[in-house]
Amino acid sequence: MRLPNLQKYLIKSNYKLLALILLIVLLPIITLGTYSYKTSQQAVYDRNLLDMQRSLDLISEGVAYRMKEVEFIADFIVYDETLQSYMKMEKDGYTNYEFLNKYLHPKLYNATLNKQMNLQIQLYVGEGMLPEVYDGHGPDLDPLRLGKTYQIYSTDKLEGSDLQLYYPRDMVVDITRSTRWEQIDNDKIFNNISYVVPLVDLVNLRAIGMVRIVAHVEDIFRLERDDSNIAGYVVLNQNREIVNSMDNGKAGLTWSALAQEDVVTLFHEIKGMEWKLAEYVPRAVLSEKIGSLKAATIWICLISFIVLFFLAYLVTLTLSKKVHRILKLVRSFQDGDFSRKIAVEGRDEFSDISAALNSMGSHVDQLIQDLYISKLEVKDAELRTLQAQINPHFLYNTLSAIQTLASMNETDRLKQMVSGLARFYRLTLNDGKFMISVEKELAQVKEYLQIQQIRHEHLLNYKMIIDPQVNEYTTIKLILQPFVENCIEHAWREDGHDLYVEVEALQVKEEIHFYIRDNGRGIEPHVMEDIFNPNNEKVGYGIINVSERIRLQYGASYGVHISCRPGKGTCVWIRIPAVQS
Repeated sequence: MRLPNLQKYLIKSNYKLLALILLIVLLPIITLGTYSYKTSQQAVYDRNLLDMQRSLDLISEGVAYRMKEVEFIADFIVYDETLQSYMKMEKDGYTNYEFLNKYLHPKLYNATLNKQMNLQIQLYVGEGMLPEVYDGHGPDLDPLRLGKTYQIYSTDKLEGSDLQLYYPRDMVVDITRSTRWEQIDNDKIFNNISYVVPLVDLVNLRAIGMVRIVAHVEDIFRLERDDSNIAGYVVLNQNREIVNSMDNGKAGLTWSALAQEDVVTLFHEIKGMEWKLAEYVPRAVLSEKIGSLKAATIWICLISFIVLFFLAYLVTLTLSKKVHRILKLVRSFQDGDFSRKIAVEGRDEFSDISAALNSMGSHVDQLIQDLYISKLEVKDAELRTLQAQINPHFLYNTLSAIQTLASMNETDRLKQMVSGLARFYRLTLNDGKFMISVEKELAQVKEYLQIQQIRHEHLLNYKMIIDPQVNEYTTIKLILQPFVENCIEHAWREDGHDLYVEVEALQVKEEIHFYIRDNGRGIEPHVMEDIFNPNNEKVGYGIINVSERIRLQYGASYGVHISCRPGKGTCVWIRIPAVQS
């Protein structure tokens, strides 16, 4: 029984194997890719936060430095012993003039000279301690309108103003605890900020005045963009109002309004006051960086998948080639070719299977050869037996006919029969060879028909239709004569009608077809069944012998086919391959 075509299943198996390998490869890639992306995403986020924190720290350091500069100026005045001694002594107008022009004015002027921002030093002292010096005073005047200046006021000017709250009435033990950075008086109007520190008598620790230094908020809390130019910075007061920002359009807004945007924010407390520095980065900007990371991760995973897919394809292709070679060998075994071998490569399971199949094929081929030779010997013996059966019977009938012709003085017919009998036996013997040319096989049948025609006189007619191309091919001998003899022995009709026998030989592509037709009485159905029954020794022995010899020599696809119509005749069709002589 022939096995089904397994090629389509092989292809499906290749795809399944490839799909399985890709699945095994794809799952780790997806897992590692996802893990790498999440980890890298967090790392990028942390790195961005770290960069933001560094930028915020730099700005905070700058703010702290400028605040220290202002505080240093205040300390420079507060802890001046010369100033304090002069303020406590009795003095006249000339002495005040001399002190103011030769000492205090240069001191205050030099304190603001080298600073990169506009400052106004306001010195409040007790009545009569120092003469007042100012160019204007009032809530509608910006203290910094004239740039770097100083003013000297009497403490009487503190009455009724916010500054009065920062003037201590009690003993001041620690001056640093009484310092303030605040927006006082009209600072909010002009976006200024003041540093206030009491002027204390260092002997009795009583306040004898106050120092206020006014600076612009933008000068103290100077904001600069970072290198990435993506972060924004604002300064928030104690009420979380924006007092300074890189974008002037945000000044005056509250932090809650800005926080409504989707931003990532960091805060930094400003030392010495309740204000804060805030840095914010739109989350969309960070997402762009993370998006580029996502794209890079996808590309890396895709390239890895392509490389692994190619390697998996090579592995699958190698395995499928080995399986295909083994399958091809098995299919050759199906077709009866056990001589085919496949090369044994490597030292894996496929090489073991290949070696085993090669060994099995060689063993089976040897068994088939032995069986084939044995069957040929059996069929040759049967052929000789068949010849032995044909020859006496045919010879007896022919000699009887010769005797009859001799008694009737039919000399010409007698000569023809004797000559035909000699040629028939010469062709039949064929020097003892098993194979014979088609031309000789047809000549033998013709001699046989001529002899039978002489015997039956006008009752038997025949016709030979021969394609000249078939004469160059060979066949096993004695495959036509048994069927012609069958016609002459069994096809006579009961009504005495003449018997007509037609023998045709032609080439059809790579095959030789023989047809033996007669117009006899045909074959009964039950007889037809017995003809090809190998267990029936009475009917069809010669026919079975011919059929089996053809199949044994040329294969199961060749042989004998018989068709008939009772009362109309019989047709025998014999197929053999076209084999050159």
